[in-house]
Amino acid sequence: MNSPAHEAASRAADQLGKAVLPHLLGQLDGTTESFRALARKLSADPDATLSDSAALAHVEEAQGQAHRVGWFLGCLASASGTDLLIARREENGLRLFCGLILDALANPAILLPAQQDLPRIATGIGRGWELSFLAGFLFYAALRGEFPEGELRWSIERRNDQAFLRAQSALQSADGALLEQLAGILPEARAQVSAQSAEIRFPSAWLA
Repeated sequence: MNSPAHEAASRAADQLGKAVLPHLLGQLDGTTESFRALARKLSADPDATLSDSAALAHVEEAQGQAHRVGWFLGCLASASGTDLLIARREENGLRLFCGLILDALANPAILLPAQQDLPRIATGIGRGWELSFLAGFLFYAALRGEFPEGELRWSIERRNDQAFLRAQSALQSADGALLEQLAGILPEARAQVSAQSAEIRFPSAWLA
């Protein structure tokens, strides 16, 4: 039988999928078209295309987007019980996962500090996806909650051997309860929800 934490992970993956996948599918359509356009140019004039820095930069951007979408979908699948990531690790997993949620649900500019300030993940944590998924659900729940002045403020604090990732938002009660259950996918992690904020706590050694 699945543990309560893994049942929570499956429910959280379902919520995130319904909220974010329509946006991701639109991005994948754009990425596919970028590669098709490059293929047409290469067929017509290979030499000119390979020396066109703007075209190649656009394709590189599309490759990066495909990488981000692949990581996100792999995390959702793993949370639902199908491990597509296997041994894959992503040190920028927090930025990638949380960034796609922000792109889909809100203007990324509302996040203070910016998502680029999210820390990197140390290698060897869990099965590679859990911390990204847990932090991503924290931001998803925070975006659905109430936060002042249209700015979702977050902070990360390292104290002794613990790290605290906190979002200043009043979560909906169901989201808060699910977040607290979800933290169990990492035995040493905890989630705590208060009236005006929510946080996840985990060993600081999990961050690079």
